[in-house]
Amino acid sequence: MLWEIHFSADANKPSEIIERDTCPSHEEMIDLFKVSVFMMEEFKKEESITCALCGHTTMAKFRPSKSMGDFCTRNDLCGTCGFWMNKVEMHKMHFTNAIPVLCETSTGMEHYVIKDPVHPLDVQKRNGFGVGHGGRTFTIEITKGDYMGTWVSNNVWSQGVPPASFWLLFENIGRLI
Repeated sequence: MLWEIHFSADANKPSEIIERDTCPSHEEMIDLFKVSVFMMEEFKKEESITCALCGHTTMAKFRPSKSMGDFCTRNDLCGTCGFWMNKVEMHKMHFTNAIPVLCETSTGMEHYVIKDPVHPLDVQKRNGFGVGHGGRTFTIEITKGDYMGTWVSNNVWSQGVPPASFWLLFENIGRLI
């Protein structure tokens, strides 16, 4: 029997398929992959796809949904490529209260969405819940794209580190100050 292992701790690590007669225990999986956060499911070749972008074979197909706010409508992508294509498509749109930006940080490239600042008393009332990074103030300089300039907000949301193969597809590029 085949099992597909999806790694939640590192969104850019492709899933792996292993062959086992029975479902492996959590402890066996930690020993095997050296990560503790993952999901596994029985792998069925007839239900799997090969991603049109990265070529990875997986059952974790991207399923676009307008109700989830997805901008990418492709259904030939794996979950990871679909997630990042969604962010790429977001860069092509204009919002009144959100700026998507790929930022150079001290550790590499990371994707953020800068949203309208929240009054500090509202952040305090909510204990930082519902506010990006708990209300921590970010200064981001956007050097390429439609939103060039320096932006300051206490409501900045991170989507993580996109695979390097996606970096050139983003339109708004900046750096964390």
